[in-house]
Amino acid sequence: MIVLSGLDITDLTFELIIKALAVFIVVWFVVKNFLDIRKTAKDQIVREQKWDNAAKIVEEKEKVWDDGLADIRGERKAITDRYDDRLDELEEKVDSGYNQLLDNVKDNATDTEAKFQEVKAELLILTECMRAVLDGLYQQGCNGKVTEARQKLDEHLVTLVGK
Repeated sequence: MIVLSGLDITDLTFELIIKALAVFIVVWFVVKNFLDIRKTAKDQIVREQKWDNAAKIVEEKEKVWDDGLADIRGERKAITDRYDDRLDELEEKVDSGYNQLLDNVKDNATDTEAKFQEVKAELLILTECMRAVLDGLYQQGCNGKVTEARQKLDEHLVTLVGK
């Protein structure tokens, strides 16, 4: 008997495996989205540092060249405006990407649940058929393995109903 962290491997059901897979997919999407947002934020910080450095250089030029003060201030404003515009664009992209990812995660969860229900229905039909076959063989007088299998299936079904 194989035991994993206190869980008997015979206790694993298809339903448990499907649920674990669905959780893994959702977690993967959330982690991926978090890492993408984190990377975007880091890139934004680097850009801000570069702009801060550029602003410092501009301020030094203002002190040194009084003649070009008006031109430098105009350039600085244009750079800041472009930066603000670009920052707004990036924020919109991050927001829309995040919303799209959330929609995808919800769609995947719905699809997974629907597929799970389909598989569950198929398993129910197969179990009923197997029970009918074993019952038919039992009624025809087959003993031994047929009786054992029928009893095991009945016990398993009783434990499932009890859950």
